[in-house]
Amino acid sequence: RPEEIRVSVIAPGATRLEDGARPEPATVEFSGSAAKLDAIGKAAGGIKIEPPLAGRWLWESDRRLTFIPSQDWPAGRAYRLRLDDSALAPQVKLASRDIRFSAPAFTSTVESSEFHVDAQDPKIKRVLVTLRFSHPVDADDLEQRLTLTVDGKRRGLLGGPVRHGVEVAYDKLKGKAFVRSQPVLIPAEDAAMTLRVAPGLRPSGSGLASSHDIHATVRVPGLYSMFRLQQSSVDIVRNERQEPEQVLILEASSGFESQDLAGKLGVYLLPQNLPS
Repeated sequence: RPEEIRVSVIAPGATRLEDGARPEPATVEFSGSAAKLDAIGKAAGGIKIEPPLAGRWLWESDRRLTFIPSQDWPAGRAYRLRLDDSALAPQVKLASRDIRFSAPAFTSTVESSEFHVDAQDPKIKRVLVTLRFSHPVDADDLEQRLTLTVDGKRRGLLGGPVRHGVEVAYDKLKGKAFVRSQPVLIPAEDAAMTLRVAPGLRPSGSGLASSHDIHATVRVPGLYSMFRLQQSSVDIVRNERQEPEQVLILEASSGFESQDLAGKLGVYLLPQNLPS
């Protein structure tokens, strides 16, 4: 009595989001020799994948059968394989012909989030969030599902959260989205802004939508914590005449205009021996 051969599938990973990347193959592995001797290294027949996907089957060894797709796997799609008797060696008896696998699901993550002060104009402050996707994202769908709100702030007594305007840009293959808020006014006290993407976000193409939401919360410093002098030090540098001069170096929690500080800064020479 021939031994029953078990079948397993190594599902493909998501196609790399880079120019020229090819879809990953699906590999069927058998626990024993399953291919006809003259079929190894050649195209395989008698195999169907449901739902249909364009590609070709190849026997890499007597125990390893590979499907090389000619188009990308639709995200999250479930597949079933059907192996005709003609696809296998005559003596092969499979433990099960119910062979199933799924293409990688569409996923999204928050790569980074920050409160940003413009280096060129410190008066301009924004919330910046970068989102990363496993597959190219449907840009229109993302922008419909994306909101940026101020935590705890609502429109009237019974109104919904106050939304803040955003702009969204993408990398070449739409594997990343760069969300930039409209300029943010500094509140009287520390606050937070939360970016959310509602469940159901779709990849571009025919893949299945994501079932989870995305959210990122960014702290927005208030008037009394936005700007702080964090450290000061004195150093000696040489001027244009190569003469040594003492300079005061200040480090602040955020950028500032030098003329704004100049009128508010005082420097005093203390006695060498302070009175007890």
